[in-house]
Amino acid sequence: MFRRSSEGSDTMGNLPVEMADDMTRPGSGLRPYLRRAWMRAVYLAVGVPLLLSSCRTFRGEDGHAGARRGEASELTVVQADKGKSFEVKRDTIVVIRLKENPTTGYQWAVHKADDKVLSLQSSEFSLPEGPRIGQGGTRAFAFRAKATGTARIELKHWREWEGEESTSDRFAVTIVVKN
Repeated sequence: MFRRSSEGSDTMGNLPVEMADDMTRPGSGLRPYLRRAWMRAVYLAVGVPLLLSSCRTFRGEDGHAGARRGEASELTVVQADKGKSFEVKRDTIVVIRLKENPTTGYQWAVHKADDKVLSLQSSEFSLPEGPRIGQGGTRAFAFRAKATGTARIELKHWREWEGEESTSDRFAVTIVVKN
């Protein structure tokens, strides 16, 4: 019934001896191991989503993503907001999300932004779920409102290597930063 494995340890089939010994006792067997596996599955199915739900974005009274005391808030601007003006507080993160398809060679880039009032934190491109070859995505620019004042953000959709004459679209918003 028992055999010595190639590593020199005793096994019963593919089970370690400790597990095989448990199976020879009356009322034992795979139940303790299955019970532990079931508990792990319950933990993963219930515990992890519960933990992640506590990481939700805080929403203010107006329903927009806001900030708790001591945290920076965020303003999201999209293509439909072109030409608009927004008022934010210092340390607010202003995220501009625009559709982009870099496979065409065209990309959004910062043309002008007042770096005394706003500082560029990041520029990231992301694809939607289940991307397909040649499919476009979204370019997100994140600016931090670092000082009070008024700043105009101007972006251009262009092929950098072809120069200014390749600009196919422009996007601009005005950000007023208050204390």
